[in-house]
This record gives sequence, structure tokens and C-alpha cells, in this order.
Amino acid sequence: MKPLIPVFASLILAGCADTYPDITNNSSGVPDPDPASNDTFFNADYMDDGDTGTLGPDDRQDYYRLAGSRFESSYNGTLTISLTNMNGNADLEVFDHNLNLLSWSRTEGTADEVVTLWYDASRNTDPDSRGLHMVKVSSVDGNNMNYTLRISFN
Repeated sequence: MKPLIPVFASLILAGCADTYPDITNNSSGVPDPDPASNDTFFNADYMDDGDTGTLGPDDRQDYYRLAGSRFESSYNGTLTISLTNMNGNADLEVFDHNLNLLSWSRTEGTADEVVTLWYDASRNTDPDSRGLHMVKVSSVDGNNMNYTLRISFN
């Protein structure tokens, strides 16, 4: 009698590919980044150094996307993202292109939030998701607040 484990394992692995959202494929019906609303991963704004934003009771989170083609398509090195000029308590989180949480900063109060990680623009060969990272800024207490996002490559 043949063991059932390899067949069972291959069925599980075959279903894993569909568990992640496709955040780069416009043909899947996912909208392009929309500057009018960046309240979900799918409507994330492209992030530039010095971007400013506001959060409040009805808008507790903003999303941004970083992509290799947006910065330097061949850049590999240290990327630092900081959340500054806050007049409220907010947190900063960074995700990869599959929306896996890579790093975060959850400092109390209005102190700057800083995340440093390795940025690899050549991580895959798809030009739409090469080096893609998602950034989430979220209000801790839901009060009205302003912030500035900074990016630096070292």
C-alpha cells in the first residue's frame, strides 16, 4: 500500500498559492493606487520622501507602497522609513509584497517611529512587484493627528 502523506502534502501546497492577494495585478480587478483614499492595501498611495497625512476617528490608517521601479530598480541596501512630526500616537508597519509583516515600530506617544530593513529591488523578476513593500500608518487612539513619512537609503 502506498503512503498517503505525499499526496496530501501536495494538495495542501497546491492551494497555498491562492491564499495571498495579488496586489500588483490590475487585471484582477484591484484598483490602481488612488490618491483620494489610501485606507486599504489595494488603494495604497506611492510613497515619496516627505509625504504628509492625517488620521482621525473615521480614518484610522493609511497605506503606502514602495516599489523598486519607483525608486531605483537595482537598489539593494538598507532602507529606513520614519514617521515624524506627529501630534498624536501612531504606529508604523512594513509588509512585503505578499503582505507578510516584516518590521514595525510601536513607540508610545508622539516620539518618532523608525523602521530599518534590507531593501532588495531585485527580489523577483516581475517589474510590478520588484522590491515591493507596503507601509501602514495607524492611529493608536483614533484622535485627529498629522504626520510626515521619511525615506532614506543607506
